[in-house]
Amino acid sequence: MLFNPFLKAPPAPLTFVTYTTVANVPNGINNFKFRLTNPNNEKIHETGLSAVEVKNNCFSNILIWKNVHFKTKGEHTITLYLSTESGFEPAGSAVLFIDDIPLNPHDM
Repeated sequence: MLFNPFLKAPPAPLTFVTYTTVANVPNGINNFKFRLTNPNNEKIHETGLSAVEVKNNCFSNILIWKNVHFKTKGEHTITLYLSTESGFEPAGSAVLFIDDIPLNPHDM
């Protein structure tokens, strides 16, 4: 389960936080990474490999994304990838819609 604090944002450099909870993961050390792609499925950013010790088959993660440049309007995807014996497999995703939005919340 991957949560982001907003659904829609303007095309601009943004700093934001994602909150992730992953269940049904084997206990022990697990590796994961995040990838952000634009509407053309082109990689905008990919995090480095992170490791977590999983207990009770579940773990949580908070990630701060700093100064991510959203230049293309449309649906962007943040995907969590878990390491497997054969590589990385997607484990969940969330979408962000980049579009022109009013600067004044009362105009919405």
